[in-house]
Amino acid sequence: MTLPEQRDYAYKLIKRVADEKIVSIFDFKNDPKNIFTAHEFLGFNGSLATKFTVQFNLFGGTLMALHTERHLPFMKEVDSLKHMGCFCFTELGYGNNAPKMETTATYEPATQEFVIHSPTVAS
Repeated sequence: MTLPEQRDYAYKLIKRVADEKIVSIFDFKNDPKNIFTAHEFLGFNGSLATKFTVQFNLFGGTLMALHTERHLPFMKEVDSLKHMGCFCFTELGYGNNAPKMETTATYEPATQEFVIHSPTVAS
């Protein structure tokens, strides 16, 4: 398959998972075993596993960890893929150890800006 065909196929697979309601980002709170079981089961296809990880674990998991009540209407549309997510690491030295990331973003209310601090070249 060409790269675009692989991407289309992986999207069709994850869309099927979403349409069948096999998993939900709310499983992180309500049924964590389900989301991790789904993760293992879907690993048969690398492209699908990557899309699933980004959509449900990294994007959806972050929403679950950081949301407030005002985010719930948006979050309820993540499982169906109406809202597709992304997640980006930009540190040169993070490797596979995201908890060791050094870059921070601090919101400054006075200026309504985020101040990005990268203390090392690898960050």
